[in-house]
Amino acid sequence: GRMVEDPYLLEGAGDNRVGITLYALPDDETKRRIMNVIGELLEAEPDQYGYGEGDLHLTILSLVVASEDADVSPEVGKRYALICSKVLQNSRPIKVFFDGLALAPDSILIKGYPCDEALTSLRENIREEIFGSGMGGSVDERYKIQTAHNTIFRFRHPLRSAKALDKKVDSLSRALNGYADYSKVRLSIHDWYMREKSVSVLREFSSAE
Repeated sequence: GRMVEDPYLLEGAGDNRVGITLYALPDDETKRRIMNVIGELLEAEPDQYGYGEGDLHLTILSLVVASEDADVSPEVGKRYALICSKVLQNSRPIKVFFDGLALAPDSILIKGYPCDEALTSLRENIREEIFGSGMGGSVDERYKIQTAHNTIFRFRHPLRSAKALDKKVDSLSRALNGYADYSKVRLSIHDWYMREKSVSVLREFSSAE
């Protein structure tokens, strides 16, 4: 299919979209494996955008979808932090199974699937608390999240060779297969891509706080 380039990722492009997300950070071994794969993808397509190590994350729930007019005021952040703290007291560490890479029109992502009910329960419990508190806002507006996929690479220029990239994605898929642990959880204000330089951490938790 046709690749879609993201103009916001071009050098010097302005982007004022901000949001609030609850997300989990991979352990060091998982980071190392992912960064090796991103390095190989950048060798094949050096003009594209590969996520940095500090950008790697697993979205638990997008609470305020990133947009130019999103309400990310301290009051809103504080209310979400209280809700997340309450739910995370009873949560279990998140374990995911990586099952290779998928090529989307605008990106490359790791196909991840929860190993047990921990992630699904956490998402449902936070949704319940948020809607019960009258703070529904834009939760799940971007998409109702159910998997544990991780975006790691985005397209911002025409591809040098779609065929070569296809081959590379196939060959790298096996390198990522296996389990990944996410025990640290953050609630942050961030840009659309969750770039580390844009992140303002509101609260940090262990997922079994």
